[in-house]
Amino acid sequence: MHSTTPKRARGARRKSKGTALVLRRFPFRESSLVCHVLAREQGRVSVLAKGAYRPRSAYSGVLDLFDTLELTWSPGADLANLRSGRILVRRAHICRDLDRYRAGTRVLELATLAARDGHEERELFDLVSGALDALQGGAATPELVSTVFDLRFLAGLGLEPALLHCAHCGSSLATDTRPRTGFSTPLGGRLCDPCARGVAGDRGAGLETVPTGLLRIARSLLDTPWPDLERIRLESERTRKLRAIVRRFLEYHLGTRPRASGPLPRPKASTKTPR
Repeated sequence: MHSTTPKRARGARRKSKGTALVLRRFPFRESSLVCHVLAREQGRVSVLAKGAYRPRSAYSGVLDLFDTLELTWSPGADLANLRSGRILVRRAHICRDLDRYRAGTRVLELATLAARDGHEERELFDLVSGALDALQGGAATPELVSTVFDLRFLAGLGLEPALLHCAHCGSSLATDTRPRTGFSTPLGGRLCDPCARGVAGDRGAGLETVPTGLLRIARSLLDTPWPDLERIRLESERTRKLRAIVRRFLEYHLGTRPRASGPLPRPKASTKTPR
């Protein structure tokens, strides 16, 4: 049975429209551009922007990293064909600072790993947008924004570190105020004394002792709204130590190190248990 609907009307129904962020971009042939985008309602979509590099292209200055866009595309043989695009939120300040740029590209790289094709990704989209807004704002340091993003990214995957309870036995450690506590990245986070003593001789457990206060800060950061990060003031040394703990945890449990991340020294395994 043949449809009597005009081809133009059928094509209009097949178009998709969504709020999106560009995750990656690749030149295609002489004048076109392939973009992998994270759309809030449609998940990861690969689109072809034909003629994007031509002088009078409608996409000139539109398909930049970090900006929130409104895109319209239609299905293609291998790639969706981009039909229109406009900028909803411009975040040009991120590109003016190298540390913020690196933090932003790392956020997009991690989002690329988690985004799914053809699945609604509202939580991931909002998480990435919040981190980019914080980087654009300029008051919160890139290290703090990256740490908060990593913690929330891990939580979204169900991989967040144990911060107020023992990762091994599950006992509550919320009232433990001693200056240092046992922590094992391979085992999932914080450890109580008996569990720490039980794995002290196992080098594969990666036991170390970390400042208890840093773990309490990490837990509070999970619930801090993005705009409120601008009011948080942490000493650079404490920020650096917390950043190292969270980064090491994320890279271990994801099994990869984002290319935008710099080198991170690995701690030596400890055979000491917290006093």
